Amino acid sequence: MLTSSPYYRSGYVFVYRKDTGLSIQDWNSAALKTVKRIAFMPDTPAETMIRTIGRYNDMFNYMHSLVGFKSRRNQYVRYDPAKLVAEVADGNAEVAVLWGPAAARYVRGAGLAMTVIPDDNRRSDGEKVPHHYSTSVGVRKGEEALLKQIDQVLARFGKEVNAVLEAEGIPLLPMDEKPARTASHDRRKG
Repeated sequence: MLTSSPYYRSGYVFVYRKDTGLSIQDWNSAALKTVKRIAFMPDTPAETMIRTIGRYNDMFNYMHSLVGFKSRRNQYVRYDPAKLVAEVADGNAEVAVLWGPAAARYVRGAGLAMTVIPDDNRRSDGEKVPHHYSTSVGVRKGEEALLKQIDQVLARFGKEVNAVLEAEGIPLLPMDEKPARTASHDRRKG
């Protein structure tokens, strides 16, 4: 696969009700140790960090209830961002942790707060857990001409694209932020 130049950068977010008085800025926030339920999707940085702060076992049954206890074994089970945000809006969960662009449209109309999670998170073994990512357009290998056209269009209409992203409420981060590298990634490189 070939990828265009990144056209926006965003991150994972904490979503919570504004009227609860919760103040959640990062994974060390005291509220995350005491809330009853945290809605999250498995196999994401959220799961890794929920394990790191020692809350995974507390959330295990709740996480599976979000998809009707369907088994993920040998099948795709979708955790719907709208459902996770609705869990917070309805008071069933105090916090949700989601990819910001997936959550933004649902958060916008629900009177919820959305805080971008800092990108300095580490597992208990010290391995970095990236939370910020750049987004590009992908094309098949061999489609260099198409990729060049896409890059030109993105450069030409960058302001318009950003206006759409902002209108959707997508949290945008500076493009000059260095991409996260994990220790294992660095070892493969060298």
